[in-house]
Amino acid sequence: MVGGALGLTCLFFYRAVFSAQVFTGRDMLLVYAPLRRYWAARVAYGGFPGWYPYDGLGQSFPGMMLSAAFHPSQWLGLVLSTGAAMKLTVLLCPPLALLGTYALLRLYAVPRAGAFFAGLAFAFSGYLVCLTSSLAYLLAGATLPSALWAAVRFLREATPARAAVASALLAGVLLAGDTWSYAFANAFVLLLALTEAGPRAVRLRRGLGLVALG
Repeated sequence: MVGGALGLTCLFFYRAVFSAQVFTGRDMLLVYAPLRRYWAARVAYGGFPGWYPYDGLGQSFPGMMLSAAFHPSQWLGLVLSTGAAMKLTVLLCPPLALLGTYALLRLYAVPRAGAFFAGLAFAFSGYLVCLTSSLAYLLAGATLPSALWAAVRFLREATPARAAVASALLAGVLLAGDTWSYAFANAFVLLLALTEAGPRAVRLRRGLGLVALG
């Protein structure tokens, strides 16, 4: 399954995979590249980008959600060029979206073929493909199915390990830099808590707890 997701991504984005070309459309070049380059430069010298001085009179770097100051993908910028790190981040999003959607639907007993087709349709939908010019929204959208998968597992059986995974993935949607996707993710968690089988009060308490943790 993982190999298939990676192979389809390579096939769909073959120009990016098999060349030195990078994603530079719209906000990728004007917004995200400068922010990620600044993050890598500060961290490489043992600092932290608390303040971003290159926009007007300056502003808090972590306070700009688009900066994704605490997202794990930022660390790629320490070992790769800014363009290559951003390209790799973009190329990891379709497999993440596909596998997350597949795993989520399998929890609802959707056949493997149907779950895979749904993941394929979402990962390479016009919406996500168009977001290759906006890294924050792409990362958040690709992470959302995995976050919901982890949330459903926690709603069905509340264990510390499942709570940790679900809250981390929910937080990952926010740390990607998209507050709207994070708001929708929390709304979906509460909706799932209300619609899952079993005692509604118990599911709702778990859902509210997960939203608070995430």
